[in-house]
Amino acid sequence: MKPVSMVVDGVVPAATATAKGTRESWMPDNPDQSIGDRIKKIFINLDYLKQSQKKTTEKINQNQRKLEQDIKREGEKTRTALQENQATTKKLFVDDIPLNLCGLVWLFIGLVMGTFSAEIETCIPKILG
Repeated sequence: MKPVSMVVDGVVPAATATAKGTRESWMPDNPDQSIGDRIKKIFINLDYLKQSQKKTTEKINQNQRKLEQDIKREGEKTRTALQENQATTKKLFVDDIPLNLCGLVWLFIGLVMGTFSAEIETCIPKILG
């Protein structure tokens, strides 16, 4: 039991207590009792230990199942995040191809038009003359 008290100005101090209760079923050995009674107490103690061990094993198994489920859940989240990341990366690199091709065509047309006037200037005197 751990008493906890709180004091606030103008208020009467209040005290609360918290405790964690445990039950002990252990039967002590008494050398004055008969061997049969002592053996019965040993069996009672063994039963208590078996029950306690069973409860502990059940808790451990329950925690293990919960951890395995959490691991699966986190693995699925990680897999989903990686797939979304890969899809976004593909989209960045693949979806711009038509735009890049369009830009390349315009660059080619620009180069042709930029040099076309010089070609016409050199070709016209040969044609006319």
